Amino acid sequence: FFTDLAELRLWVAISNPRRNTGAFFECFHKNKDRWHHNYIDSRQVEGVDGAVYQRIADQFGEDHDVTRVEVRGLFPRTGSNQFISREVAQDAATRQIEDDRGAPLLMGVDVARFGDDESVIRWRKGRDARTIPPKRFKGMDTMTLASTVAEFIDSHNPDAVFVDGGGVGGGVVDRLKQLGYRVIEVQSGERADDRDVYANKRAEMWGNLKDWLVSACIDDGKLVTDLTSPEYDITLKGQLRLETKDNMKKRGLASPDDADALALTFAQPVARRDLSLLRRRSGLRQMANMDYDVLG
Repeated sequence: FFTDLAELRLWVAISNPRRNTGAFFECFHKNKDRWHHNYIDSRQVEGVDGAVYQRIADQFGEDHDVTRVEVRGLFPRTGSNQFISREVAQDAATRQIEDDRGAPLLMGVDVARFGDDESVIRWRKGRDARTIPPKRFKGMDTMTLASTVAEFIDSHNPDAVFVDGGGVGGGVVDRLKQLGYRVIEVQSGERADDRDVYANKRAEMWGNLKDWLVSACIDDGKLVTDLTSPEYDITLKGQLRLETKDNMKKRGLASPDDADALALTFAQPVARRDLSLLRRRSGLRQMANMDYDVLG
């Protein structure tokens, strides 16, 4: 009990525990004896729609880092709210390629918007995103890029071509269509197909990419760095949202152009080249138009 209010000093630290480093983390660890602690589960807060947070827990699991941070108010087990871990990406970079001749060949084109960014063309055939090396271009204008993309379409004959249509990318899409090429324009900011889980199309493509990486093979180097750079958060509606390129640059990180180009290949499902044969052999009347592991 204090008779003089000037003697009463309170320090309050409140946050979502997103990282296992920093001053807030130390309040619960190295300096824990100096603080009283309270972990708050969002589902137990009065006036909050607990169903939103329960959907997050159901989607990711009670002990997943997303649930620990966004729902249970606990520190993550990994080092930060990194969307794709370096371990997962590095394993994909060292995994042996398994040839899947019946998988569709997909082409993703990420169009650069700023001077330091690169336009990138990437390829994926089933679980293989390593055999055909990527192509990177810095400072290339949209008309030249469109012509270059057209040349690669002619030489590789992909089953589907996904082009980033945001910003200046729209010019590349328009030019390719004018030249008679069938390309699929992707708007990363549009609504996701699974709106309960993802905040927009870009987050959904990266979510599919993350799932794919667990058994995929990629090239090492810049792609691994790009894949592991973005962070994520959860919206008030319980949707997963990927960090924007602008926010990454504010953190001193480069735009993940390589990873965005690969993510574009997950914009839509594409049927396997051998789908009809597999249907006949399996005797199945219904089969999803997956672009890998159709019978998996």
